[in-house]
Amino acid sequence: MDFVIVDLAEPDVTQPLGSYGRRWLCRDVAGILHCTHNKFFSTGARWRVMHGYSLDEGASWTVEEVPDAPIGTGSFAMDGGILTDSVGRVHIIYEYRIAPETTHYIKHAVKSGGDWSSEDITNWTAYSPSSAVAAPACVLDSFDRIHVLFARQTGYNNYELQYISNTSGSWGDEVTLATATSLSALPQRRCLCVDALDQLHLVYNLSADRTKIYYRQGVPWSEEEVIETFGFNVAPFDLVANVSELVLGIHSSDGGYIKLKPTPGLWEPAEVVFTPDSGYFISDVAPVVSKTMKVGLADLERTSSYFFKMKLWQKIEGVWLSSSFQEAPDQIEDSYGYPLFHLYPHQAGNYPGLLAEDEIMTFREIYSDIIYDYGVAFIKGTFPPLASAKPALSSLAHRLVAKGVI
Repeated sequence: MDFVIVDLAEPDVTQPLGSYGRRWLCRDVAGILHCTHNKFFSTGARWRVMHGYSLDEGASWTVEEVPDAPIGTGSFAMDGGILTDSVGRVHIIYEYRIAPETTHYIKHAVKSGGDWSSEDITNWTAYSPSSAVAAPACVLDSFDRIHVLFARQTGYNNYELQYISNTSGSWGDEVTLATATSLSALPQRRCLCVDALDQLHLVYNLSADRTKIYYRQGVPWSEEEVIETFGFNVAPFDLVANVSELVLGIHSSDGGYIKLKPTPGLWEPAEVVFTPDSGYFISDVAPVVSKTMKVGLADLERTSSYFFKMKLWQKIEGVWLSSSFQEAPDQIEDSYGYPLFHLYPHQAGNYPGLLAEDEIMTFREIYSDIIYDYGVAFIKGTFPPLASAKPALSSLAHRLVAKGVI
């Protein structure tokens, strides 16, 4: 397993690097890896959005600040999501505030040919001026149009889930998808993806009742629909699409689940894929779509002392089997509860950056026992292919099957 520290906190800064934004890692059409994360700078007491890139498959990284973010005590720029389009441009969507204003903004930063430019997408007067709650999720369709989902707080107990896009060539009017009179009623775990037909899909659950998973399809957006009810709390962790179906990874305290939806078609019942090994807890799960594997589920488990290991689960002849697990390095310790186990592809339609068979890449927040510091790290593991549950047919047998002889 490859483990590379991408960036570390400033000396004597105890703020963890990280982000609530969902899309942290992507690959552009030239094969370059890109990442984004938050970083606190003691000079000026400010949060900044960072951009990192690797020209050598993650072995080394160059990190830079995304320009045009506010500077000054009480100001912040954070929770970015990152995308790359069909011509190699980098897009980062994030939330920012300039102190002492109460206005919050969603900004779109673009890097093209080495130069950055930016624009404000939307803004609102926030009830809690100093806190970032938007956590924008973003996806890119096959026409390089950006779709953004974010939350905003406009009153003491008034929260809204908003959608906005630039499908018309400029940023259009916002659509309110949900209004909540309590933070516990706002859609919390929000998974947004676009399929190969450029159809948007949104999956979420509510803090008030985490046994249910809700679904909406857009645009225009369909009515809210409960697609699964469990007898215990769950969290939809991530949603991806291949050419024929949606793949949803679901986390619970006692197992990892996968839920599929043919496109078009109805959601199938969730299926348990695994339970954690003895002495381990489930940290993250994520659905996987690769070039040759139809679907799978990635599993990150940890001990109570935050020792991690990774597995890749595939369904072989009706049975879920895992590859040999990959032990994570000792310096990975805490993840502060953020779901940072991200895998390709994050962009459906043109599929830039599909995984090779049995390969996992993740970008996650860490605390290092070795260097006693906070940081973010890039991790890549390649898992051995699983053997079939039955003996493999010979090439002659395959030809006979194809001809209907056997």
